[in-house]
Amino acid sequence: MDTRILDLIATVIECCEQPSEPVPGHPLTQTVRVLATLRQFLREGTPWRSLRASKNAASGSTLRRAFERWARTGLLRKVHALLVAMLRGNPTLILDSCSVRAKRGGDLTGPNPTDRGKRGTKYHVAVNGDGVPVACMATAANVNDCEYVGAAWRA
Repeated sequence: MDTRILDLIATVIECCEQPSEPVPGHPLTQTVRVLATLRQFLREGTPWRSLRASKNAASGSTLRRAFERWARTGLLRKVHALLVAMLRGNPTLILDSCSVRAKRGGDLTGPNPTDRGKRGTKYHVAVNGDGVPVACMATAANVNDCEYVGAAWRA
Protein backbone atom coordinates (compact mmCIF):
# COMPACT_ATOMS: atom_id res chain seq x y z
CA MET A 1 0.00 0.00 0.00
CA ASP A 2 1.37 3.36 -0.97
CA THR A 3 2.02 5.87 1.82
CA ARG A 4 -0.18 8.35 -0.06
CA ILE A 5 -3.18 6.10 0.55
CA LEU A 6 -2.39 5.93 4.27
CA ASP A 7 -2.08 9.74 4.29
CA LEU A 8 -5.45 10.09 2.52
CA ILE A 9 -7.22 7.75 4.95
CA ALA A 10 -5.57 9.49 7.91
CA THR A 11 -6.73 12.87 6.60
CA VAL A 12 -10.31 11.62 6.20
CA ILE A 13 -10.25 10.19 9.73
CA GLU A 14 -8.89 13.44 11.17
CA CYS A 15 -11.54 15.49 9.33
CA CYS A 16 -14.38 13.30 10.58
CA GLU A 17 -13.09 12.93 14.14
CA GLN A 18 -14.74 15.11 16.75
CA PRO A 19 -12.25 17.52 18.35
CA SER A 20 -11.37 16.23 21.79
CA GLU A 21 -10.59 18.14 24.93
CA PRO A 22 -6.93 18.26 25.87
CA VAL A 23 -6.02 15.52 28.31
CA PRO A 24 -3.00 15.35 30.60
CA GLY A 25 -0.06 13.25 29.51
CA HIS A 26 1.34 12.54 26.08
CA PRO A 27 -0.42 14.02 23.04
CA LEU A 28 -2.36 11.65 20.80
CA THR A 29 -0.27 9.72 18.28
CA GLN A 30 -0.53 10.82 14.66
CA THR A 31 -3.32 8.99 12.83
CA VAL A 32 -1.01 7.97 9.98
CA ARG A 33 1.26 6.17 12.51
CA VAL A 34 -1.75 4.33 13.96
CA LEU A 35 -2.80 3.25 10.44
CA ALA A 36 0.75 2.06 9.65
CA THR A 37 0.68 -0.03 12.83
CA LEU A 38 -2.72 -1.46 11.86
CA ARG A 39 -1.31 -2.41 8.47
CA GLN A 40 1.63 -4.17 10.12
CA PHE A 41 -0.70 -5.93 12.55
CA LEU A 42 -2.96 -7.21 9.76
CA ARG A 43 -0.24 -8.16 7.27
CA GLU A 44 2.28 -9.79 9.59
CA GLY A 45 -0.04 -11.14 12.26
CA THR A 46 2.06 -9.56 15.01
CA PRO A 47 0.42 -9.92 18.45
CA TRP A 48 -0.85 -6.70 20.06
CA ARG A 49 1.70 -6.77 22.87
CA SER A 50 4.59 -7.29 20.45
CA LEU A 51 3.88 -4.10 18.50
CA ARG A 52 6.49 -1.55 19.59
CA ALA A 53 6.42 2.18 19.00
CA SER A 54 8.90 3.44 16.42
CA LYS A 55 9.39 6.47 14.20
CA ASN A 56 6.70 5.29 11.75
CA ALA A 57 4.49 3.06 13.92
CA ALA A 58 2.61 3.25 17.20
CA SER A 59 2.56 0.69 19.98
CA GLY A 60 -0.09 -2.02 20.27
CA SER A 61 -1.73 -0.33 23.24
CA THR A 62 -1.94 2.95 21.30
CA LEU A 63 -3.56 1.08 18.40
CA ARG A 64 -6.06 -0.53 20.78
CA ARG A 65 -6.92 2.83 22.40
CA ALA A 66 -7.42 4.48 19.00
CA PHE A 67 -9.79 1.67 17.96
CA GLU A 68 -11.75 2.02 21.19
CA ARG A 69 -12.06 5.80 20.69
CA TRP A 70 -13.10 5.42 17.04
CA ALA A 71 -15.60 2.63 17.83
CA ARG A 72 -17.13 4.60 20.70
CA THR A 73 -17.86 7.57 18.41
CA GLY A 74 -18.88 5.50 15.34
CA LEU A 75 -16.06 7.09 13.36
CA LEU A 76 -14.99 4.02 11.37
CA ARG A 77 -18.48 3.59 9.92
CA LYS A 78 -18.53 7.25 8.83
CA VAL A 79 -15.04 7.04 7.30
CA HIS A 80 -15.87 3.84 5.43
CA ALA A 81 -19.05 5.33 3.99
CA LEU A 82 -17.19 8.49 3.01
CA LEU A 83 -14.36 6.63 1.28
CA VAL A 84 -16.79 4.44 -0.64
CA ALA A 85 -18.79 7.52 -1.64
CA MET A 86 -15.61 9.28 -2.78
CA LEU A 87 -14.64 6.40 -5.01
CA ARG A 88 -18.12 5.45 -6.23
CA GLY A 89 -16.87 3.71 -9.33
CA ASN A 90 -14.09 6.20 -10.04
CA PRO A 91 -10.87 5.45 -8.14
CA THR A 92 -9.15 8.47 -9.66
CA LEU A 93 -11.41 11.06 -8.02
CA ILE A 94 -9.48 14.04 -6.64
CA LEU A 95 -11.00 16.43 -4.09
CA ASP A 96 -9.62 19.86 -3.28
CA SER A 97 -10.73 23.21 -1.91
CA CYS A 98 -9.51 26.78 -1.75
CA SER A 99 -10.53 29.73 0.38
CA VAL A 100 -10.96 33.30 -0.87
CA ARG A 101 -11.79 36.53 0.90
CA ALA A 102 -15.39 37.74 0.64
CA LYS A 103 -15.06 41.51 1.06
CA ARG A 104 -18.72 42.20 0.43
CA GLY A 105 -20.12 39.35 2.55
CA GLY A 106 -23.07 37.23 1.50
CA ASP A 107 -24.85 34.02 2.48
CA LEU A 108 -21.93 31.69 1.82
CA THR A 109 -19.36 33.44 3.99
CA GLY A 110 -17.84 32.66 7.34
CA PRO A 111 -14.75 33.37 9.41
CA ASN A 112 -11.77 32.18 7.36
CA PRO A 113 -9.31 30.23 9.56
CA THR A 114 -6.52 30.81 7.01
CA ASP A 115 -7.02 34.58 6.82
CA ARG A 116 -7.09 35.70 10.48
CA GLY A 117 -10.84 35.23 10.79
CA LYS A 118 -11.82 37.61 8.01
CA ARG A 119 -15.00 36.70 6.13
CA GLY A 120 -14.45 34.28 3.30
CA THR A 121 -15.83 31.59 1.01
CA LYS A 122 -14.44 28.13 0.34
CA TYR A 123 -14.75 26.50 -3.07
CA HIS A 124 -14.79 22.68 -3.10
CA VAL A 125 -14.01 20.93 -6.39
CA ALA A 126 -14.01 17.23 -7.34
CA VAL A 127 -12.24 16.28 -10.58
CA ASN A 128 -11.63 12.95 -12.25
CA GLY A 129 -8.16 11.65 -13.16
CA ASP A 130 -8.15 13.69 -16.38
CA GLY A 131 -8.77 16.98 -14.55
CA VAL A 132 -12.39 17.30 -15.70
CA PRO A 133 -14.58 18.81 -12.94
CA VAL A 134 -17.21 16.36 -11.73
CA ALA A 135 -18.76 18.41 -8.92
CA CYS A 136 -18.22 21.76 -7.23
CA MET A 137 -19.77 23.72 -4.42
CA ALA A 138 -19.24 26.98 -2.53
CA THR A 139 -19.56 27.08 1.26
CA ALA A 140 -18.58 29.35 4.11
CA ALA A 141 -14.82 29.39 4.67
CA ASN A 142 -15.08 27.68 8.07
CA VAL A 143 -16.95 24.59 6.76
CA ASN A 144 -14.97 21.37 7.08
CA ASP A 145 -14.14 19.64 3.77
CA CYS A 146 -15.54 16.34 5.08
CA GLU A 147 -18.95 17.94 5.66
CA TYR A 148 -19.03 19.05 2.03
CA VAL A 149 -17.96 15.68 0.64
CA GLY A 150 -20.54 13.80 2.69
CA ALA A 151 -23.35 16.18 1.74
CA ALA A 152 -22.41 16.27 -1.96
CA TRP A 153 -22.35 12.51 -2.37
CA ARG A 154 -25.52 11.90 -0.39
CA ALA A 155 -27.40 14.21 -2.72
